[in-house]
Amino acid sequence: MEIRRRKTPLLPLSSEEYRAVACWMREFTLSKPIKNISRDMSDGVMVAEILKSLFPKMVELHNYARCNSMQNKLSNWQTLNRKVLRRLNIYLDERMMQDLASGNNGTLEILLHELMIRHRQMKDNEDNGMEQPPQRPFIMLR
Repeated sequence: MEIRRRKTPLLPLSSEEYRAVACWMREFTLSKPIKNISRDMSDGVMVAEILKSLFPKMVELHNYARCNSMQNKLSNWQTLNRKVLRRLNIYLDERMMQDLASGNNGTLEILLHELMIRHRQMKDNEDNGMEQPPQRPFIMLR
C-alpha cells in the first residue's frame, strides 16, 4: 500500500484506502457499535479507545468523555491532539478538530488512515528489530 502524505488542501482517500481503513477498524473492540463512522466517532472517545489499544501507555481513557455538545467534542479532540497525537508526530489544526467534531465526511477516515499507516510502520520496524526512526510530521490542515 502506498503511503500518502496529506498536504493542504486535504486530499480525499481513494476507495481502496477507505476499504483498508474499514478492514482495519474491524480489528478493534470498541465501546459501542459504529453505524455512521464520522458521526459516531465525532467526540473522539472511540479514537482514544483505538489509540489505547495500539499504544496502551500513551492514552488515559478517563480524559475523554462521551458528549454531544460541540464544545465538549472540541475539548476531547484538543486533549487527544495535545497528549497523544503530537507524540506520534501528528498535528491537527483548529479547523481540522472542528471538522472532526462536526462529523464532516471524510475527515475522520483520513486521520484513521494515517494512524493505521503509522502503526503498521512502527510494527514492521519492531518486527525487524529496527529502532524506530523519527517519523515525518503529518500535519492535517484545512
